[in-house]
Amino acid sequence: MLRTALCLCLLATAAFAEDETYRDPASKETLFIAGGPNVSYASLKRSSLRPLKIVEHEDAARIIKVKFDKSPTVWTLTIDPTHTKVVCEAPGEPRQVFERVKIDPTALPGTTASPGKFIKITSPDEGAGLYDPVTDFTGEVAAECERIEVTSLNAAGEVQTKGNLKKFTPGDTTFSYRASKALKNMSLGSNRFRFQATFKDGGVALAEVRVSFHEYEGEMAKPVIYLYPPSLQRVMVRVSPEGGLTKSDPPYTDGWVVNATPQGSLVTRDGHAYPYLFWESGLKDKPAPLTEGFVVPKGEVKEFLLRSLETLGLNARETNDFLEFWLPRMTEKPWAAVRFVPRGEIDRAAPLEVKPAPDSVIRVLIDFRALEAPVKLQPQQLTPARRSGFAVVEWGGLLYRE
Repeated sequence: MLRTALCLCLLATAAFAEDETYRDPASKETLFIAGGPNVSYASLKRSSLRPLKIVEHEDAARIIKVKFDKSPTVWTLTIDPTHTKVVCEAPGEPRQVFERVKIDPTALPGTTASPGKFIKITSPDEGAGLYDPVTDFTGEVAAECERIEVTSLNAAGEVQTKGNLKKFTPGDTTFSYRASKALKNMSLGSNRFRFQATFKDGGVALAEVRVSFHEYEGEMAKPVIYLYPPSLQRVMVRVSPEGGLTKSDPPYTDGWVVNATPQGSLVTRDGHAYPYLFWESGLKDKPAPLTEGFVVPKGEVKEFLLRSLETLGLNARETNDFLEFWLPRMTEKPWAAVRFVPRGEIDRAAPLEVKPAPDSVIRVLIDFRALEAPVKLQPQQLTPARRSGFAVVEWGGLLYRE
């Protein structure tokens, strides 16, 4: 039987030490002793654990007897006093000797791989909130990995899908895995993904990540950030919206780092020039009805925006960029109801960090509805903004699904 076994797991009593791993050098089968005794087993072809039946155990003699539920064969496992070997015997079966190996003490329960044999997930981060319809998981694995099995579980702990990565080739040191509702391996709310790597020597390494998936109701659309330092300056910018970043340009890693000029031109480390930093984020909440703001007929929206954006501190260049993107959307119907989101709400929804610290920061975010007929709103008072010294300017808006 144990010639086809990969792993036996034993839970502790005082006589059986915790988290000890033994391997048959010839067959590469593995015994994982975590004390107990409760025993589980997995074959070389199917490395997921399967419970075995405890027949008896003798603490003082360090002996555990086990069998499969439907098999009459009883296997005796004897641990030597120094916990360096385990002898496995059964009547009429070849005798096996398993030698003690070390595993990473920080590894997940069920890991049987020796040090240096690992699997880890590089993206997304543990606990990440996901808003994109499709998410690509990426990771790294030690050489000599034969296969990677992925199990996805929903918030209730139920298995959604389970199977080997089809695009993984033995010997690869990186891997990727795609998840979405359409693939039936991602559901709304909490999801847990378990990656199990099996190596040539039979060792198993495990990695897990838990993420939350949301279907957002809209987006913070086309926010762009302008930088105007008083002289050529290297600037670091980070933005942390509640819905995460769904788009960015230049590509956003752990923030943007650019060389900025007083005229507002930005150059990245790789030498590419940009007029501004662009980002977008998902909105998970449904739009709340507007209670304050401005109701403007279609033919007056442009003049209204020119006046309002000047009050809020935007210059001609920024205003023209704003109008190019937003004016067509705001004039799709005969009327537009417009609210300028107060600065405090913007900062809470999408904290912005700039180093070195700017002297003035202007953030403009519109929440609007294109309407067939006018509605009554409480008039909104706009607070004039002024820029000075190192100025940072941002504009954007909210777009909702119909």
